[in-house]
This record gives sequence, structure tokens and C-alpha cells, in this order.
Amino acid sequence: MLSRRRFLGYSALAASTSAISLKSSTLFAATAVAYPTSQTGGMVGYAKEANVTGGWGGETVFVRSLNEFVNAVAGNTKRVIVLANNIKVSQLTKVMLGSNKTIVGSYSYHTLSNIHLRTQAGSANIIFQNIKFAHDQNINANDDIQLYLTEGKGYWIDHCSFVGHAWSANDNSLDKLLYVGAYADYVTLSYCLFQNHKYGVIIGYPQDGAADVKYEGYPKMTICFNYYKNLLVRAPGLFRYGLFHIYNNVIRDYKDGITMHARASFISENNYYTSSVPYSNPITWDNSARGFYDSGSIYLQDGQPIAVNVPNNKVFNVNYTYKKFTANQISSLVPARAGASNQQLNYLL
Repeated sequence: MLSRRRFLGYSALAASTSAISLKSSTLFAATAVAYPTSQTGGMVGYAKEANVTGGWGGETVFVRSLNEFVNAVAGNTKRVIVLANNIKVSQLTKVMLGSNKTIVGSYSYHTLSNIHLRTQAGSANIIFQNIKFAHDQNINANDDIQLYLTEGKGYWIDHCSFVGHAWSANDNSLDKLLYVGAYADYVTLSYCLFQNHKYGVIIGYPQDGAADVKYEGYPKMTICFNYYKNLLVRAPGLFRYGLFHIYNNVIRDYKDGITMHARASFISENNYYTSSVPYSNPITWDNSARGFYDSGSIYLQDGQPIAVNVPNNKVFNVNYTYKKFTANQISSLVPARAGASNQQLNYLL
């Protein structure tokens, strides 16, 4: 997943010569604004198993600019970073993440536009919460992905909106909304909104060669209470190598839903698929996938049940406790709660 697109890159170690100068005297000077303070109260799944705490318990800083944001997310210091302004740049700008951070949007300001967050060696224990990820339509190369997790253990992506843009099936765009792969591990994706995009989500190392079996088992990922709407393909995603527990998600108006490939293993429970797109295919798999087990999911095409002919082969078990709703129940409960919000975050459990 390499791209030749030019970009501005920021890291904890250095900034490009064209980057904004980092002035320590102006760091974290923003006025406090109201933001979600439920901390880890709604966390479930693999992130909870890894005891993800992010920056809670550390200092809280309020950022209004890219310059402040870049400084706040760097390093290993435990820190809660609150967006006190919507931050937009004119071109793709990659920001490298440290560890032990909670990045949370305030109720009034929670948008990052054309800012792409990436992990690096040493990244771990990060919470992304109440953030709206937006990008311009012309930022559409294969590797143009706003949240890109490849290293470290322990991530919680919660109540975030990946809003996409206008698209057509023949527009040649290749950008995706989220990538979790390589050695990123113990991840929970919950209460997020993915909408209006040609390609949705890609999970697991994105190659299928013999040398890539070293990524088998990565990531272990819980995907629950998310809402996917008007995505052509990869909703909830294209999956390779990892162990995936996918339950209580709503997928609406898609062409291809789950695509299983390259040693991926699934437990799927009580998901709700419905589409008016002709010939929608909720589950696609090939013989390179290790196993797929589904229980209680509903699959509708134009309001009518459709058969999904995938072998039910359970190859792993989750070791954590969890509660779930029926597929019919979550068809309305999840869309009402998914995504970034200007008021208190709403959890089902």
C-alpha cells in the first residue's frame, strides 16, 4: 500500500522544510471547551482485554491548530488531547502518533480535514473518540487513508464519523476510510459511522504472498455497534490474516459487505444487512480464509430475506464477556448512536 502522492509529513522527531514551524511557547494555549468524559466506560472487546486507557489520567490539553495538534499527539506522555477547533489543511498531511493518548473531539469542534493519522514504531494505547474524519474528493490514491494503524497494541476507535464524499463506481478513486493491519493488535471499533464512499475499510496486511503469513493472527479486532451506509464495497471491510469478532453492526445500501481473504478468521453475530443496490453480496469468501461462523444475522435485499451460502466453520473463540442485541433490535438502535456527536455519547450497554 505505497503511494507516490506528495504530502506534508509531521512526526515527533522532525518536520519537513515546508511544514509549519513548531513553537513551544504557543503549545496548548486554547481555551477549554466541553467534551466527552465517559473515559473508558463504553469500551468492550479486545481493547478492553488489552486494558487500553489512552491518555486518561494524564494531563488534558486543548488544541486549536495543526501545530498544536502535532505536538500534543507526539511522544509517550500520557495525555488527553481535546479538539477545541475544527482543523483543516489544504492538502494531505500525515501526522505520526506517539503512545498513551486520548484524542477526543469536543462537542462543538471535532473535525479533522485532510489530516491523516499514522502509527509508527512505539505507538500503542491510543483512544480515538468523537472525531469526524473528512477529506477532499481529490485525495483519492490507493494509500490515502485518514486513520492508518500498523504498529502497537491497544487501540479504541469509538464514536467517530468517516464521512466520505461524492463518488461513482467508475471514478477511479482508490482511497479508503480506515486501515488496521501489519502488527497493530487488540483493537476495538465501536459506534462509528462510515458513509458515502466508494471503498470502505481494509483490515489486515494488504498482501497475500507466501512471505506475508507472518501477519497471521494480526489484528485481533472487535467490530461492534457500527453503522455503514452508502459504501460500494468493503462494508464492514476486506479482511486478511486476523481474528475478527463482528457483532451488532448495521450495513445499509452496499454492493459488497464482508470480503474474507488470506487466512482471516471470523465470528459474526446478529448483524443487520439491508440494501437496495442491485445484486448486493453481504459475504464474499475464498478458500484462503480460515473460517467464518455466523449466528443471528439478517440479510435483506429490497426488504426481502436472501440466502447467504458460506460454510459455517468456527475456528476460534473470544475470551472476553460481552452482551449483544438481536439483529432486528440494532437496526434502529445503532444508527441513532453511531458517529461523532455534539452532545453526550450514547452507549447501548
